[in-house]
Amino acid sequence: MVLQMFNGATHLILAAEAGLCIVIWVVYFTVFVWERRRHKVVIAENRSMYAIDRD
Repeated sequence: MVLQMFNGATHLILAAEAGLCIVIWVVYFTVFVWERRRHKVVIAENRSMYAIDRD
């Protein structure tokens, strides 16, 4: 039943997956560049983010 419901919308599902992947990579590289410019490490845990100096 689910297959029949999404049979005509496969291009929408693939577009949504591609968009999600692009957003994830943009966030990853934004954090990566921020860490390198400020010489810090970002730690995310329990809905909080911390920046620790890298020596």
